[in-house]
Amino acid sequence: DALPIFELNIKEDIKEGYLHESSDQRWDRYQDVKNNPDKFKGIPIGFPSLDMTTNGIRPGQLMVVIAGVKEGKSTFLLNAAYHASTMGYKVLYVSVEMPKEQIERRYDARDSGLPYSRIRDGNLTPGDERIYKECIARQKNRPGKFYTLDAHDCSTPFLKSKLLSFPYKFDLVVVDYLTLLKSAKAGSSNKEMWQTVGDITYEVRDIARELNVPIITAAQANRDGMKESKYKYGVENIGLSHLISAHADTLVSIRLVDRDELEINER
Repeated sequence: DALPIFELNIKEDIKEGYLHESSDQRWDRYQDVKNNPDKFKGIPIGFPSLDMTTNGIRPGQLMVVIAGVKEGKSTFLLNAAYHASTMGYKVLYVSVEMPKEQIERRYDARDSGLPYSRIRDGNLTPGDERIYKECIARQKNRPGKFYTLDAHDCSTPFLKSKLLSFPYKFDLVVVDYLTLLKSAKAGSSNKEMWQTVGDITYEVRDIARELNVPIITAAQANRDGMKESKYKYGVENIGLSHLISAHADTLVSIRLVDRDELEINER
């Protein structure tokens, strides 16, 4: 089986001030973190090494997953959303590409361990059907919620309005995926694609900050990036726009490698 490789580029929000003026605040914060570690943890997304490095994704942050064609962007996003929902968080999954029914079947396959194609085609064995029925019953009583929004013509203003219209606040928003969204500035100028994608990324991060909700989405690696390196993608290899890396708080590059390649390169 192939395994994903992670490479992170994390950027914190810009703050400023004299060092001596924040001395007491820094010490107080350290004591607070020491005594209440769970208070400062973000939402874990189910990949242990990634969760350990980031300490979870926090409200107001934007995480962008970079991968080549058919290398697991949607699978990564669904697994992250699934894990958060099983941990008790309320998750909004925005699908700009796949219909709601397909997302739900993928979730069920992940949750039950049963083959997606057999659920889709109605070819489960009697034993598998019992597992599937128990899985669905378990979902009804799960504290965490998974809300699917099938919006093939989704824009950033629409996404923001939907978030504001819900009677409760989501703990995590997952968008599949970034470059399929429409900018609030669409049609307002003759911008090139890389500029438009930059606008979309900025607007999504602005939603994350303003509504204080973490957002995870994905972008495709460009062709040069896929040819350049066998084991990783750099920030310069993000498809369509380098501005994605400028606006995202965390970049995660993934690509599939064989297990023997993973062992040889100790990555």
